[in-house]
Amino acid sequence: MHNDRYEWLNLCAANRPSLEIYIRDIWLSWYVRGINSEINNYKKLVMFMKDLTKGYVVRCVGASSGGYIANILAMELNAEISYCFVGRFSLKNHFDHLNTNIFLMQ
Repeated sequence: MHNDRYEWLNLCAANRPSLEIYIRDIWLSWYVRGINSEINNYKKLVMFMKDLTKGYVVRCVGASSGGYIANILAMELNAEISYCFVGRFSLKNHFDHLNTNIFLMQ
């Protein structure tokens, strides 16, 4: 086992970011209501992320609605790259849900 060689073994250690930011849409509203009670809309979220990432190389990663916001933030923050896994970009199949979810009604 000690002589086994894996190309990926030290990949993360060699490229470890100096800052990692995790955001979560606590209302499950496709980030329409932001991420908390203070950063409570899209514009505030973008400004918050711009402030936090100033001077850093930005890479965005997300899945589902997180992939959606990762791509949007990547554009807004001029990110180097964005990884989107099974990104959710359409609510077309959720029109009934839109009528009942107060967070998505605007």
